[in-house]
Parts: sequence; structure tokens; C-alpha cells
Amino acid sequence: MITVAKLMTQNVITAENSTPISTIINRMVNNKIGSIILTDEGDFLTGIFTESDLLRLLHQHLMDENIDWLWSTPIKKVMSKQSN
Repeated sequence: MITVAKLMTQNVITAENSTPISTIINRMVNNKIGSIILTDEGDFLTGIFTESDLLRLLHQHLMDENIDWLWSTPIKKVMSKQSN
């Protein structure tokens, strides 16, 4: 039987909660992760930033802008493609 401990990530990626969003997004993309643990200056857990948080933020700000080109862009132009 596989235990949870064997499935868990050993090297958790973290960032201070004062880190700019652009840095957090770059770190998530470069490490191919969907979330990042946030800490304070004392390295105590303060929260988590997830892909869902990013989507919510993006949606809130994009609805305020005139970016019809983005809303009408076919998803196949931006989707991750299946590798053979």
C-alpha cells in the first residue's frame, strides 16, 4: 500500500507573503506547481496562493478592462497541448 508520506512533496516551495504577485507566478510556472505556500518574515505559515486565486484575480481585473480580443480568443491558441 502507498502511504500519504510517499506521495507528499518533500521540498515545498514557499514565499514570503510580501512577495510581488509577478514573482510568485514566475516561481509557480518555473517549478510547474499549482500553488505556493506563503509565510511571514518569521517563516510562519500565513496562507496559500493557488491557480484558483490567480484566476479569480484575473477575472476581477479583466472584467473592468476593454479586452474583447481576449474574451473571444479561441482557447486552442492558449491551451497546453498534448504531447505525443
